[in-house]
Amino acid sequence: MWTGKKDVVSGIFLLVLSCAIYLSARQIPTRLRIGVDSGFLPEIVSAALGVLAVIIIWQGMRSSSAAETPQDGEVQSAVPVVQSLILIVAYGFAITIVGFIPATIVFLIAQFFILAPRDERRPASFVVVAVIAAVTSFAIFTYGFGVILPSTNLWQGL
Repeated sequence: MWTGKKDVVSGIFLLVLSCAIYLSARQIPTRLRIGVDSGFLPEIVSAALGVLAVIIIWQGMRSSSAAETPQDGEVQSAVPVVQSLILIVAYGFAITIVGFIPATIVFLIAQFFILAPRDERRPASFVVVAVIAAVTSFAIFTYGFGVILPSTNLWQGL
């Protein structure tokens, strides 16, 4: 029964988060006043997150089975979750200091290391994917949607 309760609590958290993202997206300033504005994609993402949150809540409420227990030898650890939360907070601070692209590259590589099993870690692949994702995201949001992302300002004061 605890599994269903965890799903309901997680779903409620995600639903509240999706509402906060939507409200924040409505406040994003835009440079382009025609067509799709800067808040369009975050609004779509928040709507999708809201729909998924409702599905999670619904599934959690339907779940009436006994709590799932780990199989023999399987240990569920909260360490990756805590590491990911710390990494997200650090990313929030780093993005304003070093800029979007370098902070995102480091964040993605670190997140890949946290989430990948030890025997399946491929650092070269992590770096390639992180660089491509960061540069592509920067280009899409900056040039496609007109969103002003933090740039590297670490060296401007020197």
